[in-house]
Amino acid sequence: MTLSPNFTFKDFMKTPYYNGQSEMRMIYLGKKYIINGKEYYVSLFFEDGFLNVVNLTYADESITEEDEMKRKEIHDKILEENGIEVNKEYGWGKVVSSYDPKGNSSNIIIAYRHLMSI
Repeated sequence: MTLSPNFTFKDFMKTPYYNGQSEMRMIYLGKKYIINGKEYYVSLFFEDGFLNVVNLTYADESITEEDEMKRKEIHDKILEENGIEVNKEYGWGKVVSSYDPKGNSSNIIIAYRHLMSI
């Protein structure tokens, strides 16, 4: 599955990853997926029928709950290795490496900006 700002919920429904999920909620794909040789948990969020957010979590089971900030550091390094500047605005959206202390979770968030063509 190739994701982009033009990827719609209708496109998602045609993939083997669709199993009746609602486009009104965060969709967790459930298992680990390999992206560029690394395993991630992946979730998707659609808004107005278009993919709005892709959430990636590096799936290193050796990282304990107490060491969740290490996952954030790994996310930062992965983005840097791929030439992606964290929090930089791109024409299509932005990429954020985040740590949520309340939920004690770290994620790479790809947020798409939808440009309406007239």
